[in-house]
Amino acid sequence: MNAEGYRAPSIRSIVGGCLLALLILAPLLFISTVVKWVGAPFLFLPQSLGLLPAATRAEVRTIDLSTSPNQVDLPAAGPYLVYTDNFELLDVTLQLEQSNATPWLRVSDPSSGAFAPMTYVERGLMPFDPVFVRGRPVFRFVASRPGTYTVEHMTRNSQLAIIPDRTTGYEMQMLLAALVQAALAVWLVGSLVRRRARERAARIEALLAPGRLSPRELQRRHSGGEGPPDNTRA
Repeated sequence: MNAEGYRAPSIRSIVGGCLLALLILAPLLFISTVVKWVGAPFLFLPQSLGLLPAATRAEVRTIDLSTSPNQVDLPAAGPYLVYTDNFELLDVTLQLEQSNATPWLRVSDPSSGAFAPMTYVERGLMPFDPVFVRGRPVFRFVASRPGTYTVEHMTRNSQLAIIPDRTTGYEMQMLLAALVQAALAVWLVGSLVRRRARERAARIEALLAPGRLSPRELQRRHSGGEGPPDNTRA
């Protein structure tokens, strides 16, 4: 390289490159949050209208994994999902699932001593997962009654969340709702674009009408008004 022709990058270029790198890496670093926020707008309307079930923030139960066992109060009987965003726990869960091993989490009813059947969630992160819960679901179990349960697990410096399962069995309905709303949004945008195109064509047609502007004058105005005006009428 010719040293004389070398130009050191400016501060503006360096700052711009750093900002561009951050814009590219940010969605990758927070991929789970990005995916959920992409799907959230398509679920808001059908869930608000009661067409699809939805879990709420008040139903979330957070477990501190630094100590075991823990006690958790479940608000209702029924199925629940266990979410985590801890990479180590996600990797351990995947390995246990592939080897058909026993899950590292157990939920039991202290009144009877019975353990709730725990199953692996085979699907990964989906756009219809709640935005207010971090990570993706790894386990699913069914609580036989509302009340206090004992949760046994591996100890890690992390947390997990337990929420009512309002997604299993509704995947196709959620996908259909998203597709219908996406198609409606595309139709609305297309209608606006076509409307503006018709209005522009109508203005041009009016300008080219007999007794109005000549094609040369119309071209001059469209190019920014450069050159002498053409007073010739069409």
